[in-house]
Amino acid sequence: MDLENEAKMQLKRLEKELKEIQDDMANVQEIVNTFKQEQQKLLSEAAERKAKAEADDLAKRWKEEADLLEYKRRSRGKYIDGRKCHADRVSELFCQKVITLAYGGSTTVLLYENGSSVWTEGLSNDLFNKLNGRQRNLPLPVYVAMGSQDGITLDFLMILRKYLAVINCQKSSK
Repeated sequence: MDLENEAKMQLKRLEKELKEIQDDMANVQEIVNTFKQEQQKLLSEAAERKAKAEADDLAKRWKEEADLLEYKRRSRGKYIDGRKCHADRVSELFCQKVITLAYGGSTTVLLYENGSSVWTEGLSNDLFNKLNGRQRNLPLPVYVAMGSQDGITLDFLMILRKYLAVINCQKSSK
């Protein structure tokens, strides 16, 4: 019987040690979970800071672009003056959103910030097709110049393309 009692006592000691080990494991697991939660919190805060910084940077760039646009508007002025054909029509079409105004013979072309354009009578077919026939997915026109030797220059947003076309003009406008 002594052997039986010894075995029972050994079993009780092992059960007690097992209980202590399980308690220790639970405590360690709780500490690990706390570290994981803290790490997740730090990662989340870092992601929020990064998103806020990106949003702030984007807002800053938009403000800079808007300030630059306003500076360009103020620099060029908001009034037009000079001899031009169809003066009443041009004055009616001119506003602060015009980015380019070009005279060529009896024609005036105005380009707006949103990519739209208007013109007065006498626009050559070639220039008409370049302005009016553009697909919507192509870059917007941002600059047009009509000059000597019946030439035109069209600049498109982020892409510069030069076209030569016949313009119905006898002399350049002043």
